[in-house]
Amino acid sequence: MNPPLRMMKLAEDNLKQEVSAEWFRSVFECINDAVFIHDIDTGTILEVNQRAGELYDCRPEDMKNLSVAEISANVPPYTQDEARQWMHKAANEGPQLFEWQACTVSGQVFWVEVNMRKAEILGVERLVGAVRDISKRKRVETELRRSEERFRVVLGNTKDPVYCLSLPTLTYDYISPAVPFFARASGYSLRADADLRLHQSGGGAGVGIQHGGVHCGGHPIYGFTDSSRGL
Repeated sequence: MNPPLRMMKLAEDNLKQEVSAEWFRSVFECINDAVFIHDIDTGTILEVNQRAGELYDCRPEDMKNLSVAEISANVPPYTQDEARQWMHKAANEGPQLFEWQACTVSGQVFWVEVNMRKAEILGVERLVGAVRDISKRKRVETELRRSEERFRVVLGNTKDPVYCLSLPTLTYDYISPAVPFFARASGYSLRADADLRLHQSGGGAGVGIQHGGVHCGGHPIYGFTDSSRGL
């Protein structure tokens, strides 16, 4: 190829690369999740989008000088070593989805969900991590777990036999400690294949449950429970 043609080809390649880089940047910045681009070998942060800067309370250009440990809770299992393990899996085993305790540069710890995968960007293999703030979801999960614990404590201390029945499957989801005590004292036990028939109460808010059991003597016993329908 003569020099003028070679120069033209080089200029064309440069133009294509510039257009590709501009297109990539425009897409990169319009994503709602925080996005990190890492060196696939070292894990170094090469690029982040504006959303990442907002999430971690740091200028995007400054985040490229930080290690993963500096934007993490940095206590096991959320340290640089565990981050490298996730990166290794993403590079060698395929996309990885995991929860992580992140930290802003000002020291505020929060929960994120990370979707990490290997991708070719402008002709070079990189690791791309899409990071989403899940703090609200984690708070709801924590409150739900505490509510369930309070529920079990209250029912565990009552002397009245209490059980929770799943209406779609007609199986017992919860049986309070008083139920076995009541069964031993009365000679009555709930059986797994109990004959259960539902009767809608007149007001519509409660459900009557006709259930069968077996007396310790072997003869069947049938009872009727008036209960409320839970969420």
